[in-house]
Amino acid sequence: MGDKKTVHILMIGAHRTGKSSVLASMINSFQMVAENTGFHLDADKNTRLFIDSKLINLRDVVSEHMGQRRFTIDADPTSGQDAYTFTVSYQEKKQKQKVAMLVFHDIAGEDVGSDDTAALIQKSGVLLIAVDTVHLMEENGAYSSVFHKPSVIKNAIARAGFTADTKKMEPKMVLFVPLKCEKYYKEGRMQEVVEQIQGEKGFKSLIDYLKSPNFQDRITVAVTPILTMGAVAFDSFGRGEDGKVIRQQVQGQANLRPAQVFYKFIADTFSPKYCEQPVLYILGFVVASAQKVRKEAETAGKMIFDAIKRGVLIYLFGWLYLGIWLLMKSTTFKKDYTVLAGQLKKSGDGYKILQNPLNL
Repeated sequence: MGDKKTVHILMIGAHRTGKSSVLASMINSFQMVAENTGFHLDADKNTRLFIDSKLINLRDVVSEHMGQRRFTIDADPTSGQDAYTFTVSYQEKKQKQKVAMLVFHDIAGEDVGSDDTAALIQKSGVLLIAVDTVHLMEENGAYSSVFHKPSVIKNAIARAGFTADTKKMEPKMVLFVPLKCEKYYKEGRMQEVVEQIQGEKGFKSLIDYLKSPNFQDRITVAVTPILTMGAVAFDSFGRGEDGKVIRQQVQGQANLRPAQVFYKFIADTFSPKYCEQPVLYILGFVVASAQKVRKEAETAGKMIFDAIKRGVLIYLFGWLYLGIWLLMKSTTFKKDYTVLAGQLKKSGDGYKILQNPLNL
């Protein structure tokens, strides 16, 4: 049996999008913004080993290629586990309590239509859709659709039941996470990234689906870019003698994905930015969901008798929300949570909340 305070987060994105890099930089970034609060983020043993190894690899990119005008990054997908487990806890004086266990499931966009993925989609409270910003933006988005497969993702989400209304009071969240966006961040073009994500060459059909009337009061949707390295930015695609982009060959036939992607340095040191935001959004989502569900349950008359209140809450919504409600009785917890909530980035630098039923 899994942990009773577990939140499942499914990360969807093509191979080499940068999903694992986000996980690797997440803990240190979160602890920096939570430094003066009682909140902590820890990884289990296997996840910690992965993080340490991945951080070394990320820093090696900087050290190995420094001084080169342009270079390519290892094209082999990260080999790792299927799930990465983190625990958000809160310490008040000497007492440390678990707030939530966050289990990130990493699947490739190429596998999004499988039965195994459907089961993960159904049980997940949060979907993180990794966006390769280079393929989204370059050549006027010519390679975005074949790389991101937005229609396949939309159909998989609908078919798997992520948006099913069998538990109408249970909120969900979808984050579009632009990665490899250092070039556009430096050039002040992050608003263009947001517009491209919402456009026909991005994820318009999926966003329109998530914003349909049936889901407007239940599904939070946001664009939350991350700079996983900070120092490395897109330079160019590899081109042949004819000047055209060289495309990958699949069984002897060219598909639309560029075969070579070159990068360059825009800073001297490894300098990730905004890697704490996924945890802040998930924590904010969990706390706001707990408050909303409790309010709706009270309105629906599901907590008539105080004597059975706690048992009813556990039966209907599980230990996660109950634990949040109990923690929110602490003045210190509420104060520290308010500090963290104030670090949640909602606008600027490509951040935009597209649908906000929880008022994050």
